[in-house]
Formats: sequence, C-alpha cells, structure tokens
Amino acid sequence: TPATTGSPYQRRLIRDFADGVPVTEVPCPGLADAVERADETEIDAALAAAAALTPPGVRAVVLGCTHY
Repeated sequence: TPATTGSPYQRRLIRDFADGVPVTEVPCPGLADAVERADETEIDAALAAAAALTPPGVRAVVLGCTHY
C-alpha cells in the first residue's frame, strides 16, 4: 500500500536485506482492498498501474505489505 511504501519499517527491511542492491518502491493503491473483495477486475487494474511504474529489467518483485 502507499502507506507501506516509504515507511521507516520498509526502509529498514531494504537496508537489512537489500543493501547495495538497486530497489525501486512502487505503491499499488487499491490492491489490498481489491484482493479482500476478490474483485479480479480491480486487482488487474491495480497491478497494471503498478507495472506501468516499474522500471524495465526488474528481475524480482517483493510485495511489501502485510496483507500478503
């Protein structure tokens, strides 16, 4: 969620587990609510919006919210 992206907790996780690795934080607003409602259309829309913000060449994705 946008609240998780950029939070002090997430920054510590990045520092502790990805030190020296380029990391791009991409918020995915609406995904948690869409998953909870099992709304596949909204899930697809949220993922597409996040994918559009994700730099090319990304080899790994971490869902950083405790919802998942």
